[in-house]
Amino acid sequence: MTAQELVATLQARGLHVHATTTQKVRVLGPVSHYRDLLDELHRNRDAILSLLPAADPEMADPRSDLLEDSQLWRRLLGMAWGLDGVEPCGLCANLSCLRCLGATLVRPDGHLRFKASGDYWTSERTFQAECRLFLEPYGAVLRGMLATLEAELGA
Repeated sequence: MTAQELVATLQARGLHVHATTTQKVRVLGPVSHYRDLLDELHRNRDAILSLLPAADPEMADPRSDLLEDSQLWRRLLGMAWGLDGVEPCGLCANLSCLRCLGATLVRPDGHLRFKASGDYWTSERTFQAECRLFLEPYGAVLRGMLATLEAELGA
């Protein structure tokens, strides 16, 4: 598999791939979604790095095409990166994975909420179940981050 094919495969699985400032390939998302490709990742490291733009990973929105809430995601992912950015199954990785798959942030009642968008999730119920699975272990911390964002947004 070429480096381009490998990156495309990872992205098709809803994972975000970027180069770190220390010239490593970083895949954000549950390792179970790419465990079968770890050997390929190591073998193609240099070629993959040549394909990826240098970026500040803690501030990147993997779905910057979703313009309405991109700034919120950049800020939320930055806070999560500060908490556990190097942990492959931590809050930052889980949030990034959900965002890659099309999760959005909405504020229907003054409080930020996660909402499904796109066609990955078959129902809002499925989306909420995945949010609970990946985000519930970080409940208090995540609520604090969302409260900080709400305060920054104002009334």
